[in-house]
Amino acid sequence: MTGHPGRLILDRIPADFDRDADVALGPWCFQGREQLCPDWETIDFEPLFDSIEDEARAAERLRDLVRARLPRWCARMNARHGERGDRYWRVLLMPWLLGVAQFVWLHQRLLERIIARHGNRPLTVTVPDAGQVWDFPDTRAFVDAGLLDQAFTAWVDGLIIAAQPPSAWTIERAPAVARPTAEPAALSMATRVGGLRGWLRRAHGRSRFCRVNGARYSALPMGLFLSLLPARGAGDGDYVPGPRDPDIESRFDAGFLALLDFLEERTLPATFTTNFAAMDARARELRYRRGKLRVVGPLLIVDDADKFIIATAAERGEWIVCSQHGGNAVQRPLLNSPECEYTHDAFISWGWHADGDNRGRFIPLPSPLLARFRDRYRGGGGTAVLVTNMQRCQLFRFDGLIQYTDSIKYRRDKVAFLRHLSQANRQALRYKPYPSSEADLDDESYVKAAFPDLQVMDGGLHGELLTCRLVVMDHCGTTLFMALAADTPTVCFWDPEVWTANPALEEGFAALRDAGILYHDPAQAAAHVNAVWDDVAAWWQGPAVRQARRFFVDHLARCDRAWWAAWLRALARL
Repeated sequence: MTGHPGRLILDRIPADFDRDADVALGPWCFQGREQLCPDWETIDFEPLFDSIEDEARAAERLRDLVRARLPRWCARMNARHGERGDRYWRVLLMPWLLGVAQFVWLHQRLLERIIARHGNRPLTVTVPDAGQVWDFPDTRAFVDAGLLDQAFTAWVDGLIIAAQPPSAWTIERAPAVARPTAEPAALSMATRVGGLRGWLRRAHGRSRFCRVNGARYSALPMGLFLSLLPARGAGDGDYVPGPRDPDIESRFDAGFLALLDFLEERTLPATFTTNFAAMDARARELRYRRGKLRVVGPLLIVDDADKFIIATAAERGEWIVCSQHGGNAVQRPLLNSPECEYTHDAFISWGWHADGDNRGRFIPLPSPLLARFRDRYRGGGGTAVLVTNMQRCQLFRFDGLIQYTDSIKYRRDKVAFLRHLSQANRQALRYKPYPSSEADLDDESYVKAAFPDLQVMDGGLHGELLTCRLVVMDHCGTTLFMALAADTPTVCFWDPEVWTANPALEEGFAALRDAGILYHDPAQAAAHVNAVWDDVAAWWQGPAVRQARRFFVDHLARCDRAWWAAWLRALARL
């Protein structure tokens, strides 16, 4: 015990943190400072939801709220920048509006539960100055230097507390500090690289087939094909769906709505204010044709320059066709894809026909990315590879990725898997950590502390997938889809409460479970690896495994090598 009064810690813990007296708001308080409180993972953090269903209901209500608030922002933008259609503003603004709303709601929910538990304790909490200035040049900076930034998180939490602090708490106010202005992203991804590669990217950015994952070298001919297709009627994608509940705003607390108003005003990126004219002018330099198709990859969330092009294309009557860009698309409640991608004229999936209750025109087609791996496994290696994901400890959106307290169990499960491997098999395993950021817990050091002799894999992963003895996945990510497309022997384990497939897509994962490919207990997964290690090929070529792998690939990870032929036929029929 340090002897100081108890404190509620919003930012990273101080050197004199006392876990018996102090309350840390979330796991992010220990990011980069785990050594100050070695047993911090045993802290009983507040659960945000009572069940997966509770989380799904909350996500849907918030999604409805953002839909209800969008028309006001469309009117404001029209008054400021000149009349555009609502579908134009929806493309530009929806990712930012969703980001603000999710962040505020989740942190208010967390603080409500903290106050219910600790509101009668005499805690001191230091809140940042409400007048702190935040300058976000674009949506990417809003996410990276805002939603995923410790100081911004503490600022928002301070606003929530200061609006209605418990009487037992002492509020101390910290002065505003000078914040470095976040660097704006390049005008588009295509402008970040010079030389021939840069020219190709710029050409792709202007192409009707832009940044579809795995199709870098096919983008120009595919774009030419789309240019040659005859125009059809104007695109009529459901760009401006209204709220399902017309009274949705009345279902939310007035204090939450007031804070949401305030934060929307304070975080609006400059691409929609002072830099709007330049971004808009560059987008309008390109040629658009009513009824033509435009196929895009992951451009509609944080890439503002590309969003200006897509918004202008939609406004001019072009058809916007989005495409799946990662394995996370099959996970539980996501708001960005359903609101920012499915609502266009069509969405190309890697094999699935529906996504729960989300409305969309889904077109299952082979993935260009996965086609590069189809049946390319060669074997011959003697090692296994354990592939991990980010250890995000921040709380910033409804997501199918690790965040908040999920990060604690995620690391523990990894260690449990390694501990239950035989010593010989652990020595033959190479660990591939995910690149970390300031929003993540330190993964590599954590695992190495438990297993100092563990081999850590540096460099590229894709080649290793084709030659290793076995790949082990501790999450449902794009690498899993690559491995199964390549026909690499694969064992998976993850917590279904964290990595939850959308119900419409669960059948593919059930097939993996039934065949002994997917486990929800790390010890069972390790026991299976131990059991099949001496003859992995015999297990992988067994009829049950063959059938499960084929079912998964056919329904969730289509990977025909002639993917372009299927795309050409489908796009011509749209």
